Amino acid sequence: MKMQVFGVFAVLLLVVGAVSVNAQSGGQTGNYNIPFDFAVGDEILPTGEYIVWNTEGLIGLRGPHGVRFASSAPTEKRGGKDAYELVFRQINNQYFLASIWIGNDRQGRKLLESKREREMTAQVGKPELKILTASAR
Repeated sequence: MKMQVFGVFAVLLLVVGAVSVNAQSGGQTGNYNIPFDFAVGDEILPTGEYIVWNTEGLIGLRGPHGVRFASSAPTEKRGGKDAYELVFRQINNQYFLASIWIGNDRQGRKLLESKREREMTAQVGKPELKILTASAR
């Protein structure tokens, strides 16, 4: 039992350390004021100020809820300019984080659609896209 608790604590320290190092490093992040609740995977995150970054195929989000990570896949850059953008798919009044574009990265990161999002799309049809821009950090 003590070993299991120690193992969980060690993993937690590694994750917190990675977040801290990334936030303090020269890596690119974006600051976003997200004016609506939104889904990342199966979790609903609240309206608020967020710092978003990409690290090793994971998207990190630090906001009013604490820190969350979501797995992602590369997607090609739209156009040639630098951008700090979050792209959401809007279905009715619900928003789903779809992709992020941070600075001069030539690739963005896209999130997979959740089961709930796929079901809603099947019922309602093609979602609208909503793009939020951010300031560089």
